[in-house]
Amino acid sequence: MEFSVGGQWGWVGHAAPQIFNEFANQDPCNILGGTWPATFGPGSDQFPGRDSYDFTFALYGNEVEQAPLSDWPIYLGVFLILAFTVIRVKKLYKKQQSKI
Repeated sequence: MEFSVGGQWGWVGHAAPQIFNEFANQDPCNILGGTWPATFGPGSDQFPGRDSYDFTFALYGNEVEQAPLSDWPIYLGVFLILAFTVIRVKKLYKKQQSKI
């Protein structure tokens, strides 16, 4: 989803009151190119010199309405079921007529 449509998500520094519980991070698959540790480690090891290591995860944005669903797949499905039923009944009727 584009930011302009629905918003964004991410980690932000947590203002007072502080919880004094330092965040921990890891990147076991080295997706970030080695900038984060492979196993959980304290944030102060990776980002020394910060005033606070309390982070909050937040979602910012607007509720986006879901696109309305179309009814045509339902109508098509019902049509196909009826069409195959009619064809099958006609074949069975012809088969039974040929036995007589």
